[in-house]
Amino acid sequence: MTEIREEIEGNFSRDPLFEPLQRMVAFLEKADPGELRLLTINQLSEVSGVGRGDGQLIRLVSILASPSLPLLKMCFLYSNGEEEFELSDEEVADARATGVFYDPITGLKDEDYESHILPYFKATPGFLGVRS
Repeated sequence: MTEIREEIEGNFSRDPLFEPLQRMVAFLEKADPGELRLLTINQLSEVSGVGRGDGQLIRLVSILASPSLPLLKMCFLYSNGEEEFELSDEEVADARATGVFYDPITGLKDEDYESHILPYFKATPGFLGVRS
C-alpha cells in the first residue's frame, strides 16, 4: 500500500484528483473483499466525491485502472432482464465492432444490446495481494 500512496503523492499531488484518489485508495484498502468484486460507477462517484456528470470521474477511473496504478479492472455484465452473464472484453469489443450481439443465455440476437451491457469495476488480483 505504501507504493500506491507514493505513486499518488509523486504523480498527482498537484492534480485536482489528488484528494478523490486518496479517498478511493482508503476505501479500496478497507472495503470487504466481497464488496470489491462489483463496484458501480455510482459507487465510485459517491466514494470519490466526483460527480457522475463530471468528466473527471472517467479520468479518475482511468488512473485507477492504469498500468502504473492498476487497482481496478473494468468488466461487463450482460442482463436480459431475467438473467445476468459476465462478458469478456473481447465479446464486448466484437459486438461493438460488428454491431451484432447474441444473448448468451437465449442465443437470440439482441438488437438493443448496448442498453443490456452494464460496465462495472472490480479490484485487480494484484491490488488484492498487496492489500492483504
